[in-house]
Amino acid sequence: MNRACGTAVVAALLLAQAAGAAVIPTIGGDLGAQSKYVWRGAVFNPSPVLWPDVWATWNGITLTGWTSFNLADNTLYNDPAFKFTDVDVFLEYAHTFGRVTGTLGYAQYMYPGYLSAFPSTGEVYLKGKADLKVLQAGVAANLDVIHVKGLYVSPSLSRSLTLGPVTGTLAVSLGWGTEKHNEYYYGADKAALTDLTGGLNIAWTPPGCCGKFMTVTANGGYAQLLGVYTEGTKSNVWGGLTLNFFYTPGSR
Repeated sequence: MNRACGTAVVAALLLAQAAGAAVIPTIGGDLGAQSKYVWRGAVFNPSPVLWPDVWATWNGITLTGWTSFNLADNTLYNDPAFKFTDVDVFLEYAHTFGRVTGTLGYAQYMYPGYLSAFPSTGEVYLKGKADLKVLQAGVAANLDVIHVKGLYVSPSLSRSLTLGPVTGTLAVSLGWGTEKHNEYYYGADKAALTDLTGGLNIAWTPPGCCGKFMTVTANGGYAQLLGVYTEGTKSNVWGGLTLNFFYTPGSR
């Protein structure tokens, strides 16, 4: 971990210390299956993948370990089925100020797959989201501090609606990247708009005691590459299903 990464971690811990009295930590994990792997509009794997993760959150700090696992051959990068291709670790701190929530974090990306096309790297990120009653408006800025040295900015709008045990969330975001970011992820050596991405998540909370420990989420997404489009498929559609598990010690 370099100096910039360490600074982000220390900043998150100091902010958490100032957040107030400690609360009981919550631990959890997710197991998701997706029809393809699309990130920032770009296809990492056109075949089905499994996305398991584990996380813990305490006093505003969340630590997450996430990975992508091939369920079929990745014909785009000749990665075989049943192989881990991504291993990512996230550390972040979130705090709410009235109707605005701010998040400071660090993400470490490791890519054991993809024919070593993507060296390991890491980003410091800052997110803000405002509750506008009818909509939620957000913006995220991700600055790579290790290998890429590029910046990715993404404003977004979302709308959630809850009907009994079901919550639906519709979201859309627009991405923009600097020259170094776009060359690394898209092979386009120019600063430009990168992607227009939309998605619908439908989360169901089971009745009874199961609803205190898990939810089931179905999702669908669409992404359109913009100014960084060079060759291959310009738009992508995918879908998936995720089991979300969580537990707070002492809860009933």
